[in-house]
Amino acid sequence: MRKSNLVSAALAAALLYSPWTKECPKGKRGGGCVLTSEARRENGDFVASAVVVVPDDGAAPALRVGLPLGVLLFKEVSAAVDREPAATGTYSVCLPSGCLADIEPSRDLLDRLKKGRAIALRWSDRNGDAACTVPLDGFAEALSGPPKTFKTP
Repeated sequence: MRKSNLVSAALAAALLYSPWTKECPKGKRGGGCVLTSEARRENGDFVASAVVVVPDDGAAPALRVGLPLGVLLFKEVSAAVDREPAATGTYSVCLPSGCLADIEPSRDLLDRLKKGRAIALRWSDRNGDAACTVPLDGFAEALSGPPKTFKTP
């Protein structure tokens, strides 16, 4: 895991990032792949995840942002690749593990992520505005590489 600093003053602490991983589950609704990277505090607390959803049906790829419970659901989440204008999204579901927000799909998302350096995520929680930058190091390699395989017992 790589270290970085959280942008938000309310959550200022060193972060650890998981490498980008690719999973391509096959289910009842067809296939597609997801690429994921998570940001966590040094103590293991979850801060944010960036999940790129790549459908196999020709639909535009989408970015899904995972955030811990306590986010303000009536506020939008934004994501920007490098210094590009931010795209926004709304929360689609909250689970016991956190909340997910879907950023508007974009046909050129994969190209921008492959060429980019980081995804800047911004949201609001009970402490105010928060932000985190997820590095894109290894994204292009994960996208073009084989998916992660799972061994069943």
